[in-house]
Amino acid sequence: MSWIAVFMYIALDFGQFVHGASEEVNQHLAMGMKLVSAGQLSDALSHYHAAVEGDSSNFLTYFKRATVLMAMGRSRSALPDLDEAIKLNPKFSQAFLQRGNVHLKRGEPDLAHIDFESVLRLDNNNEEALRQLSLIDPFKTHFENGKVLMDMGDYQSAIEQITKALEIAPWDATLRSWRGECYEVMGELYKAVADIKATTKLVSDNTGAFLQISRLQYQMGELEDGLR
Repeated sequence: MSWIAVFMYIALDFGQFVHGASEEVNQHLAMGMKLVSAGQLSDALSHYHAAVEGDSSNFLTYFKRATVLMAMGRSRSALPDLDEAIKLNPKFSQAFLQRGNVHLKRGEPDLAHIDFESVLRLDNNNEEALRQLSLIDPFKTHFENGKVLMDMGDYQSAIEQITKALEIAPWDATLRSWRGECYEVMGELYKAVADIKATTKLVSDNTGAFLQISRLQYQMGELEDGLR
Protein backbone atom coordinates (compact mmCIF):
# COMPACT_ATOMS: atom_id res chain seq x y z
CA MET A 1 0.00 0.00 0.00
CA SER A 2 1.40 3.42 -0.98
CA TRP A 3 1.85 6.18 1.58
CA ILE A 4 -1.01 8.15 0.01
CA ALA A 5 -3.26 5.09 0.10
CA VAL A 6 -2.43 4.73 3.81
CA PHE A 7 -3.29 8.40 4.32
CA MET A 8 -6.67 8.08 2.62
CA TYR A 9 -7.47 4.84 4.47
CA ILE A 10 -6.81 6.49 7.84
CA ALA A 11 -8.71 9.63 6.84
CA LEU A 12 -11.75 7.57 5.90
CA ASP A 13 -11.49 5.37 8.98
CA PHE A 14 -11.02 8.13 11.55
CA GLY A 15 -12.43 11.14 9.71
CA GLN A 16 -10.61 14.29 8.69
CA PHE A 17 -11.49 16.41 11.74
CA VAL A 18 -10.14 16.32 15.29
CA HIS A 19 -12.80 16.21 17.99
CA GLY A 20 -12.41 19.13 20.37
CA ALA A 21 -9.91 20.99 18.18
CA SER A 22 -10.42 24.61 17.20
CA GLU A 23 -12.18 25.53 13.99
CA GLU A 24 -8.89 26.84 12.61
CA VAL A 25 -7.12 23.51 13.20
CA ASN A 26 -9.93 21.57 11.55
CA GLN A 27 -9.83 23.95 8.59
CA HIS A 28 -6.13 23.21 8.15
CA LEU A 29 -6.83 19.47 8.35
CA ALA A 30 -9.61 19.70 5.77
CA MET A 31 -7.44 21.75 3.43
CA GLY A 32 -4.53 19.38 3.94
CA MET A 33 -6.64 16.39 2.96
CA LYS A 34 -8.00 18.19 -0.10
CA LEU A 35 -4.47 19.04 -1.26
CA VAL A 36 -3.20 15.50 -0.66
CA SER A 37 -6.07 14.19 -2.79
CA ALA A 38 -4.96 16.60 -5.53
CA GLY A 39 -1.33 15.49 -5.25
CA GLN A 40 -0.17 18.87 -3.96
CA LEU A 41 1.93 17.46 -1.15
CA SER A 42 4.11 20.48 -0.37
CA ASP A 43 1.08 22.71 0.06
CA ALA A 44 -0.66 20.03 2.12
CA LEU A 45 2.37 19.77 4.38
CA SER A 46 2.14 23.48 5.23
CA HIS A 47 -1.39 22.96 6.49
CA TYR A 48 -0.37 19.96 8.59
CA HIS A 49 2.45 21.99 10.12
CA ALA A 50 -0.13 24.60 11.10
CA ALA A 51 -2.50 21.93 12.45
CA VAL A 52 0.22 20.45 14.66
CA GLU A 53 1.14 23.91 15.94
CA GLY A 54 -2.52 24.56 16.73
CA ASP A 55 -3.09 21.22 18.47
CA SER A 56 -0.06 19.14 19.47
CA SER A 57 -2.08 16.62 21.47
CA ASN A 58 -3.69 14.59 18.69
CA PHE A 59 -1.95 11.46 17.44
CA LEU A 60 -3.74 11.45 14.07
CA THR A 61 -2.45 14.89 13.12
CA TYR A 62 1.14 13.75 13.65
CA PHE A 63 0.46 10.54 11.75
CA LYS A 64 -1.06 12.36 8.78
CA ARG A 65 1.87 14.76 8.61
CA ALA A 66 4.28 11.81 8.78
CA THR A 67 2.44 10.12 5.91
CA VAL A 68 2.74 13.23 3.75
CA LEU A 69 6.45 13.47 4.55
CA MET A 70 6.94 9.82 3.60
CA ALA A 71 5.08 10.34 0.33
CA MET A 72 7.53 13.19 -0.38
CA GLY A 73 10.49 10.86 0.24
CA ARG A 74 11.41 12.54 3.53
CA SER A 75 11.46 9.44 5.69
CA ARG A 76 13.99 10.80 8.18
CA SER A 77 11.73 13.77 8.90
CA ALA A 78 8.69 11.50 9.25
CA LEU A 79 10.12 9.35 12.04
CA PRO A 80 9.73 11.93 14.88
CA ASP A 81 6.05 12.37 13.96
CA LEU A 82 5.50 8.60 14.01
CA ASP A 83 7.28 8.47 17.38
CA GLU A 84 4.96 11.16 18.71
CA ALA A 85 1.84 9.46 17.33
CA ILE A 86 2.83 6.25 19.14
CA LYS A 87 3.62 8.16 22.33
CA LEU A 88 0.16 9.76 22.26
CA ASN A 89 -1.63 6.53 21.34
CA PRO A 90 0.38 3.34 22.06
CA LYS A 91 -2.46 1.21 20.64
CA PHE A 92 -2.40 2.83 17.19
CA SER A 93 -1.10 -0.10 15.14
CA GLN A 94 -0.81 1.84 11.87
CA ALA A 95 1.85 4.11 13.37
CA PHE A 96 3.90 1.09 14.45
CA LEU A 97 3.41 -0.48 11.02
CA GLN A 98 4.49 2.58 9.05
CA ARG A 99 7.44 3.25 11.37
CA GLY A 100 8.50 -0.35 10.86
CA ASN A 101 8.23 0.10 7.10
CA VAL A 102 10.43 3.20 7.26
CA HIS A 103 13.02 1.44 9.41
CA LEU A 104 13.13 -1.53 7.02
CA LYS A 105 13.47 0.68 3.94
CA ARG A 106 16.29 2.53 5.71
CA GLY A 107 18.12 -0.74 6.39
CA GLU A 108 17.37 -0.85 10.13
CA PRO A 109 16.01 -4.42 10.44
CA ASP A 110 16.22 -4.74 14.21
CA LEU A 111 14.16 -1.59 14.77
CA ALA A 112 11.73 -2.72 12.08
CA HIS A 113 11.37 -6.12 13.76
CA ILE A 114 10.39 -4.49 17.06
CA ASP A 115 7.71 -2.37 15.37
CA PHE A 116 6.23 -5.24 13.36
CA GLU A 117 6.05 -7.36 16.50
CA SER A 118 4.25 -4.46 18.20
CA VAL A 119 1.71 -4.44 15.36
CA LEU A 120 1.10 -8.16 15.78
CA ARG A 121 0.55 -7.77 19.50
CA LEU A 122 -2.25 -5.34 18.66
CA ASP A 123 -3.49 -7.16 15.56
CA ASN A 124 -2.15 -10.71 15.36
CA ASN A 125 -3.46 -11.29 11.83
CA ASN A 126 -2.01 -8.16 10.25
CA GLU A 127 -0.92 -9.42 6.83
CA GLU A 128 1.40 -6.53 6.03
CA ALA A 129 3.31 -6.87 9.31
CA LEU A 130 3.69 -10.63 8.74
CA ARG A 131 4.85 -10.05 5.17
CA GLN A 132 7.37 -7.39 6.18
CA LEU A 133 8.71 -9.55 9.00
CA SER A 134 9.39 -12.29 6.47
CA LEU A 135 11.73 -9.93 4.57
CA ILE A 136 14.05 -9.22 7.48
CA ASP A 137 16.11 -12.42 7.45
CA PRO A 138 16.62 -12.35 3.65
CA PHE A 139 17.68 -8.71 3.92
CA LYS A 140 20.27 -9.53 6.58
CA THR A 141 21.59 -12.42 4.49
CA HIS A 142 21.97 -10.31 1.33
CA PHE A 143 23.54 -7.47 3.35
CA GLU A 144 26.13 -9.73 4.97
CA ASN A 145 26.86 -11.60 1.74
CA GLY A 146 27.38 -8.34 -0.12
CA LYS A 147 29.95 -7.14 2.41
CA VAL A 148 31.83 -10.46 2.44
CA LEU A 149 31.96 -10.60 -1.37
CA MET A 150 33.19 -6.99 -1.53
CA ASP A 151 35.99 -7.79 0.91
CA MET A 152 36.90 -10.83 -1.21
CA GLY A 153 37.11 -8.67 -4.33
CA ASP A 154 34.22 -10.44 -6.09
CA TYR A 155 32.55 -7.19 -7.05
CA GLN A 156 30.05 -8.54 -9.59
CA SER A 157 28.64 -11.06 -7.11
CA ALA A 158 28.67 -8.36 -4.42
CA ILE A 159 26.57 -6.10 -6.66
CA GLU A 160 24.04 -8.89 -7.14
CA GLN A 161 23.66 -9.40 -3.38
CA ILE A 162 23.58 -5.68 -2.60
CA THR A 163 20.95 -5.11 -5.29
CA LYS A 164 18.74 -7.78 -3.73
CA ALA A 165 19.15 -6.10 -0.33
CA LEU A 166 18.28 -2.73 -1.87
CA GLU A 167 15.03 -4.14 -3.24
CA ILE A 168 14.01 -4.48 0.42
CA ALA A 169 15.81 -1.42 1.80
CA PRO A 170 16.06 1.19 -1.00
CA TRP A 171 16.86 3.98 1.49
CA ASP A 172 19.92 2.25 2.99
CA ALA A 173 22.80 4.68 2.44
CA THR A 174 25.44 2.08 3.35
CA LEU A 175 24.25 -0.30 0.63
CA ARG A 176 24.15 2.50 -1.94
CA SER A 177 27.69 3.48 -1.00
CA TRP A 178 28.93 -0.12 -1.22
CA ARG A 179 27.38 -0.69 -4.62
CA GLY A 180 28.79 2.61 -5.84
CA GLU A 181 32.26 1.46 -4.78
CA CYS A 182 31.79 -1.83 -6.62
CA TYR A 183 30.68 -0.07 -9.78
CA GLU A 184 33.66 2.28 -9.57
CA VAL A 185 36.15 -0.59 -9.28
CA MET A 186 34.49 -2.29 -12.27
CA GLY A 187 34.74 0.92 -14.31
CA GLU A 188 30.99 1.55 -14.47
CA LEU A 189 31.35 5.14 -13.38
CA TYR A 190 27.91 6.40 -14.41
CA LYS A 191 26.27 3.74 -12.24
CA ALA A 192 28.69 4.57 -9.43
CA VAL A 193 27.74 8.25 -9.56
CA ALA A 194 24.02 7.40 -9.52
CA ASP A 195 24.37 5.36 -6.32
CA ILE A 196 26.59 7.89 -4.59
CA LYS A 197 24.20 10.71 -5.52
CA ALA A 198 21.44 8.74 -3.84
CA THR A 199 23.39 8.78 -0.57
CA THR A 200 23.44 12.59 -0.56
CA LYS A 201 19.64 12.53 -0.19
CA LEU A 202 19.75 9.84 2.49
CA VAL A 203 22.49 11.30 4.71
CA SER A 204 22.54 14.97 5.71
CA ASP A 205 25.74 16.98 5.13
CA ASN A 206 27.29 14.12 3.15
CA THR A 207 30.32 16.14 2.07
CA GLY A 208 32.41 13.07 1.33
CA ALA A 209 29.87 11.84 -1.19
CA PHE A 210 29.81 15.17 -3.03
CA LEU A 211 33.61 15.11 -3.27
CA GLN A 212 33.49 11.54 -4.55
CA ILE A 213 30.93 12.49 -7.20
CA SER A 214 33.09 15.40 -8.36
CA ARG A 215 36.13 13.13 -8.62
CA LEU A 216 34.23 10.53 -10.65
CA GLN A 217 32.72 13.15 -12.95
CA TYR A 218 36.20 14.52 -13.52
CA GLN A 219 37.41 11.02 -14.41
CA MET A 220 34.53 10.65 -16.85
CA GLY A 221 35.68 13.80 -18.61
CA GLU A 222 32.88 15.99 -17.28
CA LEU A 223 35.38 18.69 -16.43
CA GLU A 224 32.90 21.46 -15.87
CA ASP A 225 30.82 19.39 -13.43
CA GLY A 226 33.88 17.95 -11.76
CA LEU A 227 35.45 21.33 -11.07
CA ARG A 228 32.20 23.11 -10.15
